Amino acid sequence: MKIISTADLHYDRDRQAEFFASANALLDAAKFHTPDLITIAGDIFDRATNNTRSSGFPELIEWFRDLASIAPVAVIYGTPTHDIPGSLDFLERIEARHDIVICRPNQTFVLDDDNVVTPFEAENPRLLILGIPEVSKGWLLANKDDLSGDTTEAVKGAMRSYLLGLAAIRQEFSSIPCVVLYHGAIRGARLSDTQTLPPGGIEVGIDDLAQIGADYYSCGHIHMRQDLPGLPGRYEGSIYPKTWGELEQKAFSVVEFGGDQEAVNYPHPPRKKMSVKIGDEISEEDVAGYQVWVEKTVPAGTPVDTGTALEYLYKLGALSGSRYTTRTTHDETTRAKEITEATSTYGKVRVWAENTGVAIPADTEEKIHALDAESERKGLLHQPRRWRLDRLELRGAIGLWKGQKKEEVVIDFENLDPGTIALLGDNGAGKSTIVKNCNPYPEPIGGERKYQDLFYLRDSYSATYWTDMVSGLKYKAIKQIDGKNSSGKAEFFLYRLNGDGWEPYDEEATSGRKAGYEAAVMELFGTPEIFTRSAYIAQGGADMPNTPKGRKEFFNELLGNEYLEVMSQSAKSRADGIEREIDSTTGRIEGLRYGLDQDGVLLTTKTAKTIEMEEEKATLRGLEESGKLAKEQLETLKKEQQENESIRHQIRTLEGTISDTRNQIAGLEKQIVSFKETLQGIPAAEKALADDEERRAELERAQSDKAALEARNLEARERHAQALEAVRLKRAEAREAYDEADARVKSIDLDIKALESEKSALEQKKTVIDTPCPKCGYLAPNVAAQLLYIDERLEEIVGDLSHAHEEMSMALTEKAATSEELEAIIDPEPPEYETYIMPEIEALSPEQRHALQNKIEAGRNATAQIDAKEEQIRQLKEKLNTTRGDLEAAKAQEDVFIDGKVKEAEKEYEALRESYSSCSGSIKALEAEITGLEKQLADIEKRREEIKRLEDEIGTKRTDLDTWRFIQKALGRDGVQALELDALAPSIAEVANRLLQRAYGPRFEIEFRTTRDAGTGKNRHQVEDFEIYVHDHEEAEPSLQVQTLGTMSGGERVWIMKALCDAFGIVREKNTGLQYMTTFQDEADGALSPEKKHLYLQMVEAAHAESGRHHTVYITHDSGIQDAIPQQIKVSEL
Repeated sequence: MKIISTADLHYDRDRQAEFFASANALLDAAKFHTPDLITIAGDIFDRATNNTRSSGFPELIEWFRDLASIAPVAVIYGTPTHDIPGSLDFLERIEARHDIVICRPNQTFVLDDDNVVTPFEAENPRLLILGIPEVSKGWLLANKDDLSGDTTEAVKGAMRSYLLGLAAIRQEFSSIPCVVLYHGAIRGARLSDTQTLPPGGIEVGIDDLAQIGADYYSCGHIHMRQDLPGLPGRYEGSIYPKTWGELEQKAFSVVEFGGDQEAVNYPHPPRKKMSVKIGDEISEEDVAGYQVWVEKTVPAGTPVDTGTALEYLYKLGALSGSRYTTRTTHDETTRAKEITEATSTYGKVRVWAENTGVAIPADTEEKIHALDAESERKGLLHQPRRWRLDRLELRGAIGLWKGQKKEEVVIDFENLDPGTIALLGDNGAGKSTIVKNCNPYPEPIGGERKYQDLFYLRDSYSATYWTDMVSGLKYKAIKQIDGKNSSGKAEFFLYRLNGDGWEPYDEEATSGRKAGYEAAVMELFGTPEIFTRSAYIAQGGADMPNTPKGRKEFFNELLGNEYLEVMSQSAKSRADGIEREIDSTTGRIEGLRYGLDQDGVLLTTKTAKTIEMEEEKATLRGLEESGKLAKEQLETLKKEQQENESIRHQIRTLEGTISDTRNQIAGLEKQIVSFKETLQGIPAAEKALADDEERRAELERAQSDKAALEARNLEARERHAQALEAVRLKRAEAREAYDEADARVKSIDLDIKALESEKSALEQKKTVIDTPCPKCGYLAPNVAAQLLYIDERLEEIVGDLSHAHEEMSMALTEKAATSEELEAIIDPEPPEYETYIMPEIEALSPEQRHALQNKIEAGRNATAQIDAKEEQIRQLKEKLNTTRGDLEAAKAQEDVFIDGKVKEAEKEYEALRESYSSCSGSIKALEAEITGLEKQLADIEKRREEIKRLEDEIGTKRTDLDTWRFIQKALGRDGVQALELDALAPSIAEVANRLLQRAYGPRFEIEFRTTRDAGTGKNRHQVEDFEIYVHDHEEAEPSLQVQTLGTMSGGERVWIMKALCDAFGIVREKNTGLQYMTTFQDEADGALSPEKKHLYLQMVEAAHAESGRHHTVYITHDSGIQDAIPQQIKVSEL
């Protein structure tokens, strides 16, 4: 058993010669080896190809026909962007000696003894063929009901289940060889430097494939030919080198099961590209056995004989088809390459200053930090953020209502795999409406001035949900729009998700007002201009300015350097403000100089006022002495007055004591009268208590009789309850027996019906198959066996029916007996109960009895209380007589004239105080005048100091002014911006060329030239410039091999501008840390021919992979491109 295996044909109308060179070598080898089977493991096509004469499609069909005339051919689908759905169907329609089969998912083929490939069932299989095309996650998860968890784990589990299913099929055919055709990635496989796998693919492990247990694994997808470690098989590799840099020899495999395996080379040598400079040596080891492309970088004006150089390569052993080209550079192009390593604005300014020889002012760093903070608040500088769009919700969008008649639409991007997504719909379906709303800004992108222009309902809204993939934080931006009224307003709200749910980002961002919301969004997402250039490309793409200055400004904006211009203008504004402040301060100094010569007059006046004040102070001292004597006399009289007041207080106290004693005596006399009344009520209380005792004894006898009757009634009730429980248990047992008998009857009845139904079906089937064909009389050979089986089964059914009817008769008898037993059970009669009438007897309450007992006890104590109260009255009368004597003695000591003496002394003292106060006032007035004069003198001195301070301040401001003017220049168009663009130009060109090469191969190459030669002869010199040159390495005409971008054709400009914009964006994202992980291409391929649109898609996917984006949403009306993108959003199905 021998097979020939290959993969990755990558048929391309533009590379027919290379393809057919390898394809015919494979055909010749098949004729020589006469294999039993030929396999191709996917990627038959490189891109969508129309069946036209110019595309070479008829020749491709004939090649496959020739191949199938030698042996059966088994193929699988490859990557959907290469083998788009349905593109291989033509193979199954080719008429040849042998079949060409497509091994689709869930299909199994075998090769039989007649060398025919048939599906699964064959009488004499010789080889099992299992195909695993590049399956999508959507296909793997199609039958999964619950995808609420980790989709990645679900995909891995589904893939493992699929491979286990193939392993089970392999076990059924364990006695014959098995070959597996697989197209996809295997963990650990090596890639050539020039191949990039599309994002979102499914990667399997060696162990996953090994569980199938195949004898040979033929794999496609990776272009570098390599063995699979630990498995009998390999990546076959592509059949010709697609790009320069594929260093391995291309080959296909001849595999004999149980025998040898042979690698047969395709007629293409490995390709190698070398970049060299003047002075670099090229050795035989570098080029021998390779098709070599040497690109030599030389300064402008350096002559290079490329023909002689190419002959030298051939002498060293380079193979036919090698190239030798040059790249011209200018020494002045990159003036400060180290600026790309500066991570801060100040670091960039330092590089510029060193490059230009300008000294940096001392406080420059601090001021630049302040500008950085201001730019961050405006959304021009950012913390590293990678924004992924998770969800879009729209209500009331005009475009969706006109195109789909839908008020509301939701797109959940989180349920979509990373990679390219096709947004599909007819013209006017609402695709652009969706894309224009996929942003967080308060104004739409794409031309409309406000969101009210895009919506028609009063309660319209647009909501986007975002994840910062750096921090993991989630945000929700909501725009509530009144689209019904022409003057309707829009309100904006920004939220952040925390552990408890959505919370306002800050108070201003959720106030509904545009200003606060816009400031927060720009702080997080950057400016709308950056977003539009980075994440949104509309039909027509970017336009290239015509002048070098315009191109510099354009690419500076693409690089995200507009913040430098804003900072430069901010520095200018500050410098202008400082100049105005200096002018204002100069005028203020002139005003402060007025009146500085009045200090002599003020000093003379101050001396006179000081002498007058000293005279007033001497008068004040005399008044102070007189006041002291008057105060001492007053204080002596007040002391006597206080002592007299103490005697008066004693008199008042004694008078109060006499009054209190009289009141106590009267109270005691009243208590004695009350006690005497209590003694008279004792006999009546004692009689009332005796009568109550007799009534209580009679009541106890009545209650005892009632309790005995209730006990007899309770006993009768318990006996009746026991009888009822016995009857209930008996009835339950009878009911259970009846239910069991009834269930038995129903079960037997179901068995009888099932047997009769089967009997009827078999009899009918017997009638049908026992009748020969009415036209030819043919009776199928297996009829006798089927009739025998039916007769045997009918005989068994008749026996089973007889036994079932006997069981039914016994079950019905048992059911009738249990029914009679259940009906015979009855409940017992209830008993008769006795009644008792209670006599009416009313006894005293505990409170009444307690009151009577207290009354008797109080009466018994009344005599002793009367004696005690009379003794207290005697003692109080003695106290009253003593107090009256003390009162008379106190009145004899009282001075009744002391108050008048004190009043006269106070009057004299107050007159002295007024004189003292008047004198003090005069002194204070003089002190105030002197203070005022001192203040005026101090003010003159202060103004002299202020003039000096302001003059120093002007000097400081002039220093600040110089610093801000320095920053203005350093951050301006001719400062850091120019240096950064110069320095980044090579890396931008490198990224752009890498994108072009991945999509189009090595044909086009971009070069930036930031200077050019001017003048002639001795006046020849370098001047500032900014031009983009495109090298066409496949152009035979020398004059057209290098062109400026402006002279390229419209289609060529589209994809080159796309590569440039993507390259600038990728470099900008690395520089600023701000990256948009979801981007949109809105019919950006419109200017391209149908054949070139597929190449444009390849470059879009290359840019997607290069930038590490999550989703690229692609809008196109080209059906071939739509089919090439397996992940799709259909607007009509939202």
